[in-house]
Amino acid sequence: MINNYPLLERARSLQAQKATGLLALSSPEPEGGAIVACFYDGFIEAVFSDREEHKLGQYLAKRGLISETDLGNLIKRAREEHVPLGEILVNEKIVEPYVLKELLGEQAVDLFRRALESRFRIDSFESTAKGFKFPLRMSADQLLLDFLRQQSAALELDSRAVISLNRRSDLQSLSWTPAEIAVLSQLRYPRTLRELAGSTGLEEGEIRQMLGAFRSLGIIQISDSQASPIMALTRRERLPLEALIPKIHNASLSDKLEVVHNHHSFTTEQFNSLKVQLAQIETESPLALINVTSPGSEDGKSLVAANLAFCFSKDPGRRVLLMDCDLRVPAVNRYLGIKREPGLVNYLLEGNLDPQCFIRRVENLFVLTAGGVAENPVALLSLSRMKRLIEFLREEFDTVIIDSPPLIPIADARVVSNLADASLLVIRRGKTRYSLIEKSLRSLDRRRIAGVVFNDVKPTLFNTYHSYNYYSHPRRQVYPEVIEMERTQAGYRSPLEGVR
Repeated sequence: MINNYPLLERARSLQAQKATGLLALSSPEPEGGAIVACFYDGFIEAVFSDREEHKLGQYLAKRGLISETDLGNLIKRAREEHVPLGEILVNEKIVEPYVLKELLGEQAVDLFRRALESRFRIDSFESTAKGFKFPLRMSADQLLLDFLRQQSAALELDSRAVISLNRRSDLQSLSWTPAEIAVLSQLRYPRTLRELAGSTGLEEGEIRQMLGAFRSLGIIQISDSQASPIMALTRRERLPLEALIPKIHNASLSDKLEVVHNHHSFTTEQFNSLKVQLAQIETESPLALINVTSPGSEDGKSLVAANLAFCFSKDPGRRVLLMDCDLRVPAVNRYLGIKREPGLVNYLLEGNLDPQCFIRRVENLFVLTAGGVAENPVALLSLSRMKRLIEFLREEFDTVIIDSPPLIPIADARVVSNLADASLLVIRRGKTRYSLIEKSLRSLDRRRIAGVVFNDVKPTLFNTYHSYNYYSHPRRQVYPEVIEMERTQAGYRSPLEGVR
């Protein structure tokens, strides 16, 4: 079996040791070449080959991301400056970090296949402290899973055979596709192949292919018969999302996510204050779904939404989801440095799979990205499937932060605001026009305006209770914007009144 192959065993051993260094492989054939796998803290950062067809530049060209002339110039520059090609590609904004990691992943899987098929030898492991600025950070089992998706044979099953999860399996450590999550969700209880097809809406052939990969990974077990189910009325429990939803290990979080990178900065303190103020708003029920919008574009609503979501996710025991409902100009995935797909658009257009199949996790924060750009966002967000999604989120999460489109001049944000418990209006100092603010306030239900967030305001403009220098922190204002919220009172008055 593939699990017993020495290369895979060695990779798993290096991961368990959290090793950092270079694993050198060589072909038994004289002209077979060599492969080098770069490890950092146990994760595979990149896999390289001396064969031209498996170099990173070929994957760029294959996708049409760069011309041959430009590629040749960049390769020459990388050699002269002794800088990895991938780092130059991201710095020159030729590709996003998550696209580079996709390319590195394809390269790693292709070279892993070549090493297996040609029975490459393990030559040596050289310890080194050097890492990459934009690493792949792939585990040995993730590399195996990606390989099995392409190579694994469909699992042949008797119609009466029962499949269930191996309880020792660590599912959240691997990146699953939506269809795989749908099957794994059902396998929390023993299921036959027919039952899996009926509950997920997937074809039996597709499920057999997945089960073949699952068996090679050792995460499922098969028995000949199913025990009789115990029929009883029980209270519905939350889905075990922490075990099912894949945790992204190679997210490239933006430096502007100050709540993540600098826990003691003035900006982080402002988001902590905003979180407390939202919790203190007296309503008939807790604010579970908070919509973050703005009068126009470039007011910073997506950055405020992301920072606020990470701030809530720090609370022990609280399940928090960040959802990108801006289906015209999605931004959440860029700030988190992850792929845009799968996401909200995929869920709304693919009618069979449940919402949890499209959710991912970055640190303690669950994320539902936009999933793409929609041709008709208003129609898509108005679907009954969107309302069912909101009901699901209310049941499974304590707090949902929604990044919605700007209010003027499109109607998308009004649709989203009607689904939420309350809205935060983000206004940017020196950018947002007062006329747009007035129009935005008239377009929202004033009873559900939680407050106004003032963005890009300098700390010195507020009367604060402590000096900015009170906290010690390693970096100075990487993200200089700060926020302040003025809560609306009973009735209506301008949220700008009395704020300095």
